[in-house]
Amino acid sequence: THQDGPDFRDAMVEIDNRLVRGSVELHLRSSDWRHHGHHLDPAYDDVVLHVIADHDSPVDVSGPNSRPVPTVRLTDFLNAPLARLAQHVFAASLGSLGSRTCLPTLAGGQPDVLRDVLRRSGWLRLTAKRLRFAQALEFLPAGEVLYRGLLDAIGLMNNREGMAMVGSSIPLAVLEFAARKHPAGATALLLGSSGFLPISPAHAGLAELSLSETLAIEQSFTELAHQYRVEALRVSIWTLNRVRPMNHPVRRLVSLGQLIEGSVEQGLLSTFLALPLGSGASWREWLASVQPSIGRTRSDQIAVNVLAPFLAAYADVTNDHALAEHVGTLWESLPGAADDSISKSTLTQIAGDQKFRITSAIESQGLHEIGRNGCRQLRCFECPIAALAVMHEPDHRVGAERGIAPI
Repeated sequence: THQDGPDFRDAMVEIDNRLVRGSVELHLRSSDWRHHGHHLDPAYDDVVLHVIADHDSPVDVSGPNSRPVPTVRLTDFLNAPLARLAQHVFAASLGSLGSRTCLPTLAGGQPDVLRDVLRRSGWLRLTAKRLRFAQALEFLPAGEVLYRGLLDAIGLMNNREGMAMVGSSIPLAVLEFAARKHPAGATALLLGSSGFLPISPAHAGLAELSLSETLAIEQSFTELAHQYRVEALRVSIWTLNRVRPMNHPVRRLVSLGQLIEGSVEQGLLSTFLALPLGSGASWREWLASVQPSIGRTRSDQIAVNVLAPFLAAYADVTNDHALAEHVGTLWESLPGAADDSISKSTLTQIAGDQKFRITSAIESQGLHEIGRNGCRQLRCFECPIAALAVMHEPDHRVGAERGIAPI
C-alpha cells in the first residue's frame, strides 16, 4: 500500500478451509507487531494474516479489537536456508496483462469501443443492485428497504457494517414515530444508537449543530432511549482513521435524520416516490435540502447506487412496467465521474495517461464492476478489457501469441 495502514489490502486467504478477505501485515519478527503499535491502531482492525520470518515473542498477536490474528512463519516452509534460496531467484515472465496499462491505444484512438464495454459492465452492476433490492422487498417493508439502502450509502466503504448495525437496531417506523413526537427525534435516535451521544464539540462542529440543537438532541435521546430501550453501539465499531470530515458518520447520520424528519408528514417512502423523476435533479435537490447538506457528488452516487435501483425493484414488485422503463431510461442519463479510489485506479489501469473522460453513471458503474471483480481479484482471464487488449494492443497481442499472457 506504501501508505498508512497494513502492507497489503483486499487479500483473499484460505484459513482452516475458509476463504477470508482482509489486510495482510508483514514483519521480520513477530514482536514488531507490538513494537510498531499495531495492537492499538484501528487501521489494523481488518488484518486477517500476520506474515513473519522469525517468531521471537510468546505473546499472541491481536488487533485493537482484541481479535486474534493468525500468524504464519515463512521460514517453516522453506526447503533450504534462505541465503541459498536467494541465489536461485530469477524473474519469470508471466505476461504483460495487469502489469502495464491495458488499453492505451484503444482508449486514445477508438474510445467508443471502450465506452461500449464500460456501459455493458455498468448494466451488469446496476442490474445486480436492482436484484438485491428486489430480494430485500420480499422480506421487509419498502420504506425500511429504502432506509437501509440510504444507511449503506452514507457508510461508504469503511463504515457500512456500522450503518447496517444501526439499521438493525432502530427501524424506520420507530424513527418516523419519534420524529413526530420529539424535536429532532430521528436524529437523536440515530446518533444515540450509534454511540455518539453525548456529542463532543468536535463532532457537533462536523455536523454543523448549534449548542441549542445539540442540547435538544441529547434531551430527546434521554427520553427516547428509556421509551424504546435503546442500547448504544460501541464507538469502536466505527472506522474513523483517514475518513474525510465530510464523510464522518456523525455528519452523515445527522443528514439522514433530518431527511427523515423533513419527510415526517408523508413518510420517507411516500416523499421519495412523490419526487418527479425527470433526469434525477429532484433527487439531488431532496438530498441537498438537509443540514448538513449532502453534496452533489455524493448525491449522484446515492442516486445511482440506491435510489434508482431501489425504484426499479419497487416497480418490479408492484408490476409498474411504465415506471421500470422510466428508471431504465434514467440510468442512461444519470451523470457520473471517476471520483473515487476504485474508479480512478481502474481507469488508470485501463487507459493510462490517455485523456478518457467518464461522463455517465453507467460508465462509472462499469469501472466499479471491472475494478472490483476483475482487477482487484486479478481475473484478467475473464475480463472484457483484457480481451480487447489482446485484440487491439500490440504489446499484449505479441505476448498472447507467445503463450505468456494469462488468458
